[in-house]
Amino acid sequence: MPRKKVIRKECGVFEKVPGSEIWWIRYYVDGREHREKVGRQSDAVDLYRIRRADALRGAKMPGNMKNKGVKFEVIGKHALEWYIEHCRKDVKNFRIRMNIILKDFGHRVADEIKPSEIDAWLKKHDWSPATKNRYKNVFGKTFKIAFADGKVSGNPAPARRAAAREECAPPLPFCRGGSEDSRSYQPSLPSAFA
Repeated sequence: MPRKKVIRKECGVFEKVPGSEIWWIRYYVDGREHREKVGRQSDAVDLYRIRRADALRGAKMPGNMKNKGVKFEVIGKHALEWYIEHCRKDVKNFRIRMNIILKDFGHRVADEIKPSEIDAWLKKHDWSPATKNRYKNVFGKTFKIAFADGKVSGNPAPARRAAAREECAPPLPFCRGGSEDSRSYQPSLPSAFA
């Protein structure tokens, strides 16, 4: 009579309903408990070891393992519908640009698109700077609408902030009579204003 294969109990692997033969795993990442339904006990043990190793390595895991995230195609079509519903003047241009973007980014998960990838994609095309800004605007509007609906966690193509006046102003020269430590500046005004 053949021996029955005995699988040793593993910490973090459990059968939620005893006798159901459906096994679950429980592990912690950054102090938060995660549970996954797996199936067979041997598969559960293997997956538990993988998840535990990923947590130790610091690999980024999605909040929900079954749902990896929303595809860019979904939020792109949603943004196009939003433009049509709100009777925007540039629906035609937005649709043309969105179709070109969807050819390269439609299959990607929206949260995994990085700003550097958008910039690299724009550099790949031989467009004028104004055209590149228009395509970047389509990315930005798409992510802004999706973020407002809670479909993505952030906008990888935010509007660039204009430099403040203090950041662009040239440094003031030192006063001739003063020392460099005092850093005093006395503007020379024309005699009409003195």
